[in-house]
Amino acid sequence: MVSAASRPLQGIAEITRQFDQLSKLSLPIIKLQDSLHSARAIAELSTIGAAVNIAPPFNAGLIRSLRVDLGDWRDTILDPTAMLDDPDARVAAYVSQGFNTELTDFPAQSFDATLAATNISLGTVHADLAPPPSEDVPEGNRKGYDWIYILETRLRAFIVSRLQAVHPRWEQRLPSGMYEQWQERKAKEIAEGRPEQPIIHYADFADYNDIILGNANWRDCFKETFKRQEAVREAFNRLRPIRIVVAHMRILTSEEHMLLNLEVRRLLRAIGYF
Repeated sequence: MVSAASRPLQGIAEITRQFDQLSKLSLPIIKLQDSLHSARAIAELSTIGAAVNIAPPFNAGLIRSLRVDLGDWRDTILDPTAMLDDPDARVAAYVSQGFNTELTDFPAQSFDATLAATNISLGTVHADLAPPPSEDVPEGNRKGYDWIYILETRLRAFIVSRLQAVHPRWEQRLPSGMYEQWQERKAKEIAEGRPEQPIIHYADFADYNDIILGNANWRDCFKETFKRQEAVREAFNRLRPIRIVVAHMRILTSEEHMLLNLEVRRLLRAIGYF
């Protein structure tokens, strides 16, 4: 997969294929003044959609290809807290990592249809699996909110299962101090009148990354599944700011929707959800 801007179209057959893909969308996503640009973007999105659905989720070639359009996040932990009410600033931060905004340059009201047509969208979570309804979730965030819930629920179960496979007292394989932090959160929530949950429920989003990538845990429990430590770290780094935006009930940008759909899909595929 190469940048859409740098890849020449391959003759009439390629142009026809791209506009055939565009014709599947019922909403007016094509910018009439730049329809060729839109066709290139759709072609690139279709390539990405095919790759993340077919290739092993942490395949080396797929990882390198995604960095062309999503940017290199291996060594970046982005905290969007100060930008929660400034979506343009968040997008600028993603662009600074190398995100290719040509792929999201469509009218916002039709971008979800664009992701669906190119097989990037995760779709709608079945009602039986969705989190409890909340009036605080912006309507445009509903799918993202639900899929973050699915990801965290499945990751928690997966982590406990893998740790238990090598040690019946799996909590002893957690990073130093983490279990105590969970106990403190549990005690606080119970004191506030919330029902008691399994201890893994009190993990922060950042904890999943730290548990999986810990040297002993990686070697004994997770390497077989995820293959490449830096790629797992990068996937969580891309999702972390989006998780914060979702948790604070701010409207997700098109760039955030795209990152969420791609990285949630890869992580869920890796642990066997899809």
